[in-house]
Amino acid sequence: MSPPRITVAIPVYNQAPFIGRAIESVLAQTCSDWRLLIVDDASTDGTVAVARTYRDPRIEILCEPVNARQAGNWNRCVARATTEYLQLLCADDELLPSALAALAAALDRHSDAALAAGQRSVATQSGRILRAAHGLGPLADWVASGAALRATVRAGTNLLGEPSAVMLRRASLPTAEPFRAAAGYCLDWDLWVRVLEKHPMVALRQPVAVFRVHGGSDSVSVFSRRQLQDAERLLRDLASRLPHNGLRPGDVRAGLRRARFVVYRRRALYALVRLLQ
Repeated sequence: MSPPRITVAIPVYNQAPFIGRAIESVLAQTCSDWRLLIVDDASTDGTVAVARTYRDPRIEILCEPVNARQAGNWNRCVARATTEYLQLLCADDELLPSALAALAAALDRHSDAALAAGQRSVATQSGRILRAAHGLGPLADWVASGAALRATVRAGTNLLGEPSAVMLRRASLPTAEPFRAAAGYCLDWDLWVRVLEKHPMVALRQPVAVFRVHGGSDSVSVFSRRQLQDAERLLRDLASRLPHNGLRPGDVRAGLRRARFVVYRRRALYALVRLLQ
């Protein structure tokens, strides 16, 4: 039997209530060309015990003794993936059954694309769907590097979405610190834009994952303010590399204006989530 082409990696810390659903969503995939790597970041809540109840031989569980926080554990997943394609799955999210097949097929069709991104359904912690097909803005099909980068910059937000909706061609990733802790709440968006500065992408106009929105322990206003600060820092960093990345000053100015609007929209969403939970 040939080795799998896809590593699904679940970086997890204290997600015992959700990790089972994430694992089951991988087991339910319509394609079988995958291995599942669960990297536990020194959880203390029984997450590993739940994961170990699934005894499929394609599942490997790594228990790290030291907590590396989000960026560190996501980078552990990248470092341990040896397959052609990498699908990160956040432990409180789920893949839809055809996700791996659809995303891998898109990358197979476009050998120059560094990543394939699908839309996602947005849900509360209990699973109530708030948006059935969210994300990607105007992006569709094969998108050139400059056009993809310009679209997400001008949107002032992460058009591609969370890692659970994005399959990566592993060879296209930066070799040193793919996910940068300094990016804060824009950890994934920061990687996407650095990849899109050099490579095209594929956008699938179909949901491939369920993304759960949490009210969180921080107040909505504090959380939103931090997200805005991180987004502004990312956009100004891109502006510092003009014109080498193909962006124009107007693209970054539009993104900065839009980022402030996105904050108000996000506050409304999180307020709704808290009411529904």
